[in-house]
Amino acid sequence: MQTTANRIPVTIITGFLGAGKTTLLNQLIREYPDKNYAIIENEFGEAGIDSEMVINIDNNNICELANGCICCTLNDDLAELLKDLLNSGKPFDHLLVETTGIADPASVVQTFFSDHEVKSAFKMDSVICLADALHYISAAKEQEEVHRQIAIADIILLNKSSDQTPGVLKEIRESILSLNPHSEIIETSFAEIRGLKLLDRFAYQANRVQAFTLDVFSATRAGEPATTHSITSHSFILPGAFDIEKFSYWMEYFLYINQSVMFRAKGILNFDGNPHKMILQSVRSSYLLEDGDYWDAGEERINRIVFIGKDLNQAEIKEALENLMV
Repeated sequence: MQTTANRIPVTIITGFLGAGKTTLLNQLIREYPDKNYAIIENEFGEAGIDSEMVINIDNNNICELANGCICCTLNDDLAELLKDLLNSGKPFDHLLVETTGIADPASVVQTFFSDHEVKSAFKMDSVICLADALHYISAAKEQEEVHRQIAIADIILLNKSSDQTPGVLKEIRESILSLNPHSEIIETSFAEIRGLKLLDRFAYQANRVQAFTLDVFSATRAGEPATTHSITSHSFILPGAFDIEKFSYWMEYFLYINQSVMFRAKGILNFDGNPHKMILQSVRSSYLLEDGDYWDAGEERINRIVFIGKDLNQAEIKEALENLMV
């Protein structure tokens, strides 16, 4: 089993049907040749890793590739598949997971938060979403999955951008940021990533979440939901100190009853009696609180929280949060 210091980073690749996910996957393998990957694909052998790279397939459907990486097919039980990889005897130092075009990636991310053995061996690096600039507008109107993929992503590659007009690209950017103000949007074509640092971003580390949260609140005003269809991003700035027991109980309850509509939350929180800024992050029904920086002497202890989900009631959340104060 991995120690905390050497847990294996995980990058999840999601995005629209035909957006270029498999192209990106193959480019990541070529762009980072020193990494020894394990790759989980949805449809291995159809249009994924080049078949001539496969040199061995074992009884667990784990394939060894000519470049030393290993590859397997995503099944219904991701946690068990991850444990099979760990017990395969084949070493790897980075995990790439490619989801289907119609998948909700939040359920994949949640596995790395909720299963103890998986959480002990792996750490989330980031979620990369491939968005098709030519078809984004129509897809966002027609497909709920598009909203979910955008909402959970840390990095959004706006692919085929060179084939789209500047005006439409601006409209797409505004739509994406209304769904997910935390996301970094990068325009590209042919899923070209040369010169881009897409791996080892560690977007789920406490210090990164803290920096992202501060960036979002410096660019937006709290209390004004950003809305596209039924997906909402609600930001809250609250003075005071939370009661840790009340907050933990409420958060577990809130996420449990809203797990089908709650995608992600991030925040910097002040807990009574704690000298640290506490960093909150959640995916679906799982959440994590970690120590951030110390509060500076004389610094105003303000809570900043962002909730992203479907049909969230801003007033109810705000009232609940205010009732959790000491």
